[in-house]
Amino acid sequence: MTKQRSQPAVISALVTLVGCGGVAYIYVGLVSAFAPQLYRGRAGIASGTQIPSVLELVGAIACLFYGFIAIWSLRAIRRKSQLALLLVQSLATLNIIFGLFRFPFGLFFVLLNVSVIVLSRSNTAKNWVTNS
Repeated sequence: MTKQRSQPAVISALVTLVGCGGVAYIYVGLVSAFAPQLYRGRAGIASGTQIPSVLELVGAIACLFYGFIAIWSLRAIRRKSQLALLLVQSLATLNIIFGLFRFPFGLFFVLLNVSVIVLSRSNTAKNWVTNS
């Protein structure tokens, strides 16, 4: 029987937050692509158009792309990849900026990504990744 290495609580929380963020971005991407009237408010529902505009479609593709990258990077974080930690920090920084443009809906993502950056830059996370 092999001995399993336990990971610190900071890494477990980081993996959980990145996973939740990835699932949330996939959900937002699917809703933006297939039900754009939910984000348009009353004017969009009253107009009866259910086809997303080009801008909404590009946003949906970007959300799906980020969601799949976040889910993919979970395995790399658990394998102690320093590059995956850097990737998560970079994507979280970009998503904070993009979340500010979608202010009422993006506030959840801004808070989620700030906590991801704080957790990934902690000394515990850095030590766990550097020690094999």
